Amino acid sequence: MEKAVAKMNKTVPEFLKEKAKLFEEKGKEYGHSYLQYGDVMVALFPKGLPKIETKKEWNKFGIFNMLVHKLIRLANTNFESVDSIKDIQVYAAMLEEIADGKNNSN
Repeated sequence: MEKAVAKMNKTVPEFLKEKAKLFEEKGKEYGHSYLQYGDVMVALFPKGLPKIETKKEWNKFGIFNMLVHKLIRLANTNFESVDSIKDIQVYAAMLEEIADGKNNSN
């Protein structure tokens, strides 16, 4: 409980310094995948995105988006990021569940 209270007493500059350090660490580990995302999406959808209207379509696109992000991270680690590999497996299973209609995401 004391740890949680101590964390709440941090100042905005302290939080931002922590986040900047995390940003730098993850950038070294994964590269700056957020800067590559646009290039990948333009390559995948050269004519733009298909029309997305329904809740189910948005859910599928959201998972697809996460898959793209994890694939970029995996490529940036020379296929060494085991965490990204596991995440890709989970996101693919989630996408399959929605595509098979085994949930109520309509």
